[in-house]
Amino acid sequence: MLTLIRKGVSTAPVLLVGSDEEISFGAAVLRYEVGRVVARYGLWVVTDYGIECLGLSYPIEAERLDEQDWLERMAEKNWVDAVDFAAAYQHALRYHVVTHSYSEDDSPWLKAA
Repeated sequence: MLTLIRKGVSTAPVLLVGSDEEISFGAAVLRYEVGRVVARYGLWVVTDYGIECLGLSYPIEAERLDEQDWLERMAEKNWVDAVDFAAAYQHALRYHVVTHSYSEDDSPWLKAA
């Protein structure tokens, strides 16, 4: 499997989740069959697939990024750096052009004038 990496993406080593083992970026990409890497935020990478984790197998497909509780759901996991995940999530939303649908009750600034 050939994985392409966008220029400027950090290829620093990866610390596997739940372990003291550190592996190379390339080894993590191969181990978890990560797609084309667009951006990296700690253990999280934005890919053509969606968001993928380099420290364990935790792929999130782009079609699911519009589920609005991702940040809360991931913050509950003790192995997730919430700041890194939030940055990857925001990048993935822009990259995959995911739009959230809000009701007027949820977003008062969207109410018609």
